[in-house]
Amino acid sequence: MSSRCFYYDVYILLLCEVCPSGCPHIASLHSNISILMNDVPIVVVFKALGLESDQEVVQMVGTEDSLMSQFAPNLEECHRLQIFTQTQALNYIGSKLRQRQRWGGQIKTKVDEARDLLTNTVLTHVPVVNFNFRPKCIYLALMVRRVIEAQGDSFKVDDRDYYGNKRLELAGQLISLLFEDLFKKFNSELKKIADQIIPKPSRAALFDVVKHMRQDKITNGLNTAAI
Repeated sequence: MSSRCFYYDVYILLLCEVCPSGCPHIASLHSNISILMNDVPIVVVFKALGLESDQEVVQMVGTEDSLMSQFAPNLEECHRLQIFTQTQALNYIGSKLRQRQRWGGQIKTKVDEARDLLTNTVLTHVPVVNFNFRPKCIYLALMVRRVIEAQGDSFKVDDRDYYGNKRLELAGQLISLLFEDLFKKFNSELKKIADQIIPKPSRAALFDVVKHMRQDKITNGLNTAAI
C-alpha cells in the first residue's frame, strides 16, 4: 500500500504493511525524485542534507511518541544500508542518477552530482547559500510529519481544491506584471522604429529617440486595467 504527498518536485512515498490484526502500519518512507532511478529512503536524504545524527533527524520531524514510533523503521532501514555520514548518503544518491552529467569534458564525482541535485533540483523554491541545506531539512521534515499525521488522521489530509490552499495574486502583483508587459512592448516598438530609420542612407539628422516615444502607451494600458 502506498500514498503520495506531492510538494513541488519531490514525492514522499508512504509504504505500509498490514499487521496480523488487519490494520496497516507504516513500514518506511521514501522520497521519489524524478531524476533518480529508484526511490531513496527518507533518512538517507536527511543525511545527504547534513543531518548525520539520528537524534537530530527525529527532533526535526517530531518528538511525540506516536511520531517517533512510526518514524523508527526509517532509521533502521538507513542502518541496514550502512549509511551513517553525509558523504555516504551523497554517494548513495549519486549512484542512483539516471544519467551522469559531463561538465567541460570531465565527469563529476557522485558526491558532487548528488550535492548539485539537492541544491538545484530538489525543493528549488527553498534557497541554499554556501551548501547550507538547513532550510531544506526543515521543509522536508515538515513534509514527513504531515504525511505521518495524515496516515493516522484523515482530517489532516490536505485538499488542494480548498480555497485556503490556493496561492492568490493580489492587485499589486497583477499591476506589476501588467506594467512589465507594457514596458516590454513599449521598448519593442521603439526598437522597431529605430531599426527602420537609422539604417537609411539618406538620413541627415541625428536620430532623436524622444520624438518617437508614445507617452500614453503605458498610461492607457494601466488605465484600462483599472476600469
